[in-house]
Amino acid sequence: TGYIDGHDREDVVAYREKFVNALEGLWPFAVEFENDGSIREKAYPPGCEVGGLMRPIILITHDESTFSSNNSWRQAWVKQGSQIIRPKGHGQGIIVSEFLLPWQRLSLESISHQEENGYWEGGHLVKQVTELTIPIAQAAYSGYQFLFLFDNSSNHGAFAQDALLAQNMSL
Repeated sequence: TGYIDGHDREDVVAYREKFVNALEGLWPFAVEFENDGSIREKAYPPGCEVGGLMRPIILITHDESTFSSNNSWRQAWVKQGSQIIRPKGHGQGIIVSEFLLPWQRLSLESISHQEENGYWEGGHLVKQVTELTIPIAQAAYSGYQFLFLFDNSSNHGAFAQDALLAQNMSL
C-alpha cells in the first residue's frame, strides 16, 4: 500500500511550475536578510527603490498550527500492573497563527485562538492580517512592499467583505 498525496498530479505540477516561475520573476526585487536580521546590500532593478513607486519586496510567510490538549506521547511511566486511562478525543484545541520573515517571526507574539465553535475562520485571519500584521510590517519596514505567502488551505482564500477582487469586477 502506498501513500498518495496528489503532489505529482498533472494539474498540481503545472500549477507549481507556474507559481515557481512567477516567484522567480519577483526575485530580483526581493529583499534579502543577513542572519542577524539586517537587510543585505543588493542592487535592485532600475527604478526599484525604498519609498519609490516600485519598491523592494519583503516576503512574509504565514504559519498556522493546531494544538489539542490531548496531543501527547502515548508512553507513560506507570506502576507495574496498572494502566493509564487515556482521554477520548483530541480535547480542547488552540490554533496558533503567525507570520514569518525570512530570518524570524514578524512579531514577538503569535495569535492564539481557542476554538469556540471548532473553527479558526477566514474572518479571524483577515482581521489578523489587516489589524496586526500589515501595521507591524509597515512600522518595521516603511518604504518597502510586502508579498504574503499562504499555504494551500481553504481558509487562506478568505477576503475582507469589502475587498476589491478582480474576479468580481466587470472588465
